[in-house]
Amino acid sequence: MKVVVLGAKGLPGVRGSGGVERGVNEVARRLVSAGHEVIVYERARCFGTRREDGVIVRSVPYIDRKNLAGWSHVVVSLIDSLVHDRRAAVYHLHGAPNGVFSLPLRLLTRAKVILHLHGAEWRTNKWSRPMAAAIWLSCLIGALGAHEVASVCAHCLKVLSATRFLRHKLWFVPNGLPSRNLDQSCKAGKLPSGLSNSEGPFILYAGRLVPQKGVDLLIRALKTIEPRIRLLIVGPESHCDRYVTYLKELAANDARIAFVDQVDFATLGELYRRSLALVLPSYFEGCSNVLLEALACGSCIVASDIPENQAVVGEAAALFRAGDLDSLREVLNRIVVDSSENARLRRAARSRSQTLADWDIVTRDFLRLYAKVSRTQSTWTRVLGRGATGRSPQQVLPKVNQSIDLQCQRELSLRDLTRFRSHSGRQLGILEQPLEGIGETHRVGRRHQNPTDSIFH
Repeated sequence: MKVVVLGAKGLPGVRGSGGVERGVNEVARRLVSAGHEVIVYERARCFGTRREDGVIVRSVPYIDRKNLAGWSHVVVSLIDSLVHDRRAAVYHLHGAPNGVFSLPLRLLTRAKVILHLHGAEWRTNKWSRPMAAAIWLSCLIGALGAHEVASVCAHCLKVLSATRFLRHKLWFVPNGLPSRNLDQSCKAGKLPSGLSNSEGPFILYAGRLVPQKGVDLLIRALKTIEPRIRLLIVGPESHCDRYVTYLKELAANDARIAFVDQVDFATLGELYRRSLALVLPSYFEGCSNVLLEALACGSCIVASDIPENQAVVGEAAALFRAGDLDSLREVLNRIVVDSSENARLRRAARSRSQTLADWDIVTRDFLRLYAKVSRTQSTWTRVLGRGATGRSPQQVLPKVNQSIDLQCQRELSLRDLTRFRSHSGRQLGILEQPLEGIGETHRVGRRHQNPTDSIFH
């Protein structure tokens, strides 16, 4: 089977790459190992082709501007793919902003289209209101045009399921956990310059430098906690130059705060292991790869209490109120001063990591989804009656592929249960039995109020 991946920046290492690109790399390498052909389009200055671990990487140029980078990259990638990949079986399209391209893919190719959402991206304060509206419209068009829609975030599925005729094609496939011995595979001593153990403990932030990550809140909190401790901020810029400038102004004249650009995965794993705590003060997330990696490394985790973060870490993190400086300061003081609490959170992270699905399971889920759409005869047949395969979501995707729990434990009311039933008699994200390996029951359709709504709207 030939799978073409569009919408991601490329593989890890490309400028501005983040969790999406790490996920693409994990799944693509496993698909190649299973005997499939995978083509990933990457942002670059010129055209080119290379292979990495069997994955075909095609570099295409794009317009390096905040509001045009993603769309221009997909347009050029789409044209190139139509020329070279006429026999592609599946187009795996990433990101809500790129959803609109599912329509030309449906019209111009015979391939099946899967739209992969990584969070409610229209809600982030990275975008202006008109751009956020355009992203939401693109997501809706993409959901209508794609054969199936996969999401790492239950919130996206809840929003889209309000459109009655989309419910039959929505699937919850969260990100996977890295290798369980990630910290053992890290290269000891391989740290960025100036971060030797002799300089004392440090707090770590890992991720892109964009407003919705709340890095400015972390810098302000660090300046007020005692004892004084270092902060290492690891991550690339992502078309937010003003915000990065603001962060560096906040950190000016404070030698304890260091900015480091992208590092390789082995170095990042070593930073997780050596840090006093990994802090993720986000206002918005999808299914954070940073949290999953920190869990695998047994880090002490401090995170904002948004539902997306709670779904990943469960009870294995110290949570603070999103956007609340005093709450973050209080939690940081506690985990810095109280070594027993720090050790408890590390043990909890280890235990939590044993309950989550890894990338092998996620890849098998996507293989089953690819096989399902390849057998689908007609969209209208699935809307009006049973699907071509006659199988329910519970049968097509194994129950172990769900790794969300805390926000899904509450029971649905009868009204909710009826509301999320599709035309074909299938239910969106309703599993009647506890999940194997997780121990909780999955409830995608539950209503919840996101505490970050007031921040973004």
